[in-house]
Amino acid sequence: MIRFKPDKDLWMSAICWIGMLIVIACSSYALIAVTYKFWQFIILVLLGFVIPILIFWTWTSAYYEVGKRHLVIQYGPFTTRIPLADIHSIRKTNNPISSSVPPLKRMEIQYNDFESVSISPKDTEEFMNHIEEYCPHIMLK
Repeated sequence: MIRFKPDKDLWMSAICWIGMLIVIACSSYALIAVTYKFWQFIILVLLGFVIPILIFWTWTSAYYEVGKRHLVIQYGPFTTRIPLADIHSIRKTNNPISSSVPPLKRMEIQYNDFESVSISPKDTEEFMNHIEEYCPHIMLK
């Protein structure tokens, strides 16, 4: 299997990191400044610390692996395995709403009948070469 790192836009990285720091700072202040009931404390900890940690984990551990039979997409605790035989087409897209993938320059992979996923490998050409090598039936748009 060959592993590819995702591309990450600087401006989207800045928005993500600044947003997480603001949430953690506000949650820390709220925990110190106010006394809470147990359920309120749990909600504050989940929203203020667990979710930013999950976002950090997802951001730092993302990768794509192309094997002889599968494409593996890994984002933190989330893994998607797509059999290469099920992929119909790959097209380039700039839609900011299509995925949580950071850069706007993405590739949309359509597989099965109506499923799709957006990815953004750093080395797009090498990624496409490996996909074509293992699965020549894929339509590239």
